[in-house]
Amino acid sequence: MTFDIAGITNEKNDEYLNLAGGIQVAVTSNRSVMGSINLVAEELISLRLNINQTINREKMVFYSNYIHTRLFKKGYRNSAEALRDALNKPLKLEEVIEGEPYSIEKSWNYSELSQLDASTLSEQQ
Repeated sequence: MTFDIAGITNEKNDEYLNLAGGIQVAVTSNRSVMGSINLVAEELISLRLNINQTINREKMVFYSNYIHTRLFKKGYRNSAEALRDALNKPLKLEEVIEGEPYSIEKSWNYSELSQLDASTLSEQQ
């Protein structure tokens, strides 16, 4: 549906899906992505969707544009235009670079926080 809305050909769609491989689900700590998802969830709370329709095309287009407003800063009018631009470039897999595992070393004393009187702090503190 997304590719159809963006006017992507079936051939390009097949090329993309063949290159992409299987679906993977992962967690993210990207605050921008999480913020966008949370904004859409808040908006959808009061929205009356047509539950007899599998995909609400108009809502899909609206929220796709809504959560990708930073695309406007890059010169795109909507997310479909950005998708078309991305898929007009040669498709290729980027090499995955494995990072070194890291550990966080605690260097503060939590017991000091329990002794803090927050009522004496100003907003600047």
